[in-house]
Amino acid sequence: MNAEFAAQVGKAKESVAAAELLLGQGYCEFAASRAYCAMFYVPEALLASRGQSFSSHAAVQAAYGREFAKSGVLDAQFHR
Repeated sequence: MNAEFAAQVGKAKESVAAAELLLGQGYCEFAASRAYCAMFYVPEALLASRGQSFSSHAAVQAAYGREFAKSGVLDAQFHR
């Protein structure tokens, strides 16, 4: 596991915790935003495990599709 992978997984875990807190306080829209971020950090971590890093959401989505979904490494249902 490289440092970038660990950092992205840590951010995902923190975002999930923040989403739970926000949801518990009735801030549904903000909770959804944090949950989205958590789901975005996971593919960034997976790509980082392969030494890849991208600066845009579109680039992360495309790379995730190429590296994990289309190749069959992970179930394609998680791509979109």
